[in-house]
Amino acid sequence: MASATDGAAVRTSLATGMPPELAQVAGDEPAAVLLVDLADRSVVYANVVAEQLVPGVRLPVGIEAWSDAAALLDLDGNELSDTSHPLTQVARSVPVAGQAVSAARATDLGRRREPMWVVGLPMSGAPQLEGHALVVFLPLRAREAAEAAATAAHAQAELRERAVLATGMSFTVADARAEDMPLIWVNPAFTATTGYSFEEAVGRNCRFLQGDATDPAAPR
Repeated sequence: MASATDGAAVRTSLATGMPPELAQVAGDEPAAVLLVDLADRSVVYANVVAEQLVPGVRLPVGIEAWSDAAALLDLDGNELSDTSHPLTQVARSVPVAGQAVSAARATDLGRRREPMWVVGLPMSGAPQLEGHALVVFLPLRAREAAEAAATAAHAQAELRERAVLATGMSFTVADARAEDMPLIWVNPAFTATTGYSFEEAVGRNCRFLQGDATDPAAPR
């Protein structure tokens, strides 16, 4: 991987360890993924879904400018303060274990508010990604679902504050340029879900998770 800012070299996946409460409200659409340079407070990579939230915005771009382009608001349509803004928190290296927001998305039918669930994780432990954070926006089926997710997150605040897990969802990042796309970072939820430590997982293709009961032909 030549540079953490080279988006073509980053492949992010959302593993299967999604909390039941969120699994019930998250839609089937793919997630929007950002890679944030913490030192520069800038978005240096966005996947295709994230690009659709801010059409025409070229990277790298400051997190404030990206947020303005996406028109991120809370669920009541109010502007997010610095203390409640997920990207501002991530830029301060504060994990965001789950927050409901809405984004303006341009469609053929006009502009509408898109309820989304945000997770932000500083990517410590990976030499190629040190000083960066992963931000994932999951679409939610409806406003009521987003509010239900926010309520569930509030109920689990004590667990998050104890930092038992950075988030209940498992994330992995692979180097798409290296041979066999080895993993270069996994979060604590991945190690808790799979039983494989960070050191055991990094450097290997994620197919090592496939056992006798899995389909070898499944995408990996």
